Amino acid sequence: MRIGSPSEGLLRLKAFSWRSCANGWAGEGDPFRRQWGLFQQVFLVAEKAKLDALKHSAVQVVTQRQAMSQSAPQSAEISGAPFKVGIAAARYNEQFVGALLRQAVDVLRKAGVKERNLTVVRVPGSNELPAAIQLLAERRRPDVLLALGVIIRGDTIHYELIAEAVTHALQRVALDARRPVINGVVVAENEAQAADRCLGKIDRGAEFARAALAMAALGRVLSK
Repeated sequence: MRIGSPSEGLLRLKAFSWRSCANGWAGEGDPFRRQWGLFQQVFLVAEKAKLDALKHSAVQVVTQRQAMSQSAPQSAEISGAPFKVGIAAARYNEQFVGALLRQAVDVLRKAGVKERNLTVVRVPGSNELPAAIQLLAERRRPDVLLALGVIIRGDTIHYELIAEAVTHALQRVALDARRPVINGVVVAENEAQAADRCLGKIDRGAEFARAALAMAALGRVLSK
């Protein structure tokens, strides 16, 4: 028996009547058994279609995540010579944050940011970054500020609360201080993800530094 789409099969199944079932038990064949076999085939077709759809969606999500992780904008060459830069970096997850800091400072120095115009402060964790960035904005008045930290999922939702609070607080500091603030806080599901973004091929520290240079240049252009 040929089965069309799952919807066709289900319509045929709905057309089954208890009258035909009764006739079957009366000895005129066994339509109940035939209909039950049809139901099983339709169910398998429908389940396979759902599984195929789920697999397709999963592949799309993974592909999108990979593309997002590695689709940093190509920045123009910007001289950092005229800029003052303030950086606050967390000490928590030092292995990863230290790498971000080294990458960022290396890019800034190569771009021409002078040592006297580069201020780096360290704080205990990512939760303390907004306060440090605010202090830097008030005391040093840099052209741009950069917050560096790494938050990794634990057994509770604490990491989500910290990540969300830090993001909102950094945005508020940027708007209140009228200074661009680069959110360089990496939020990872596990240490492997953090390693990929801080120690591996995804050079987040350099990306953050280039974003800082771009925003500092924008500020200078718009202040004229």
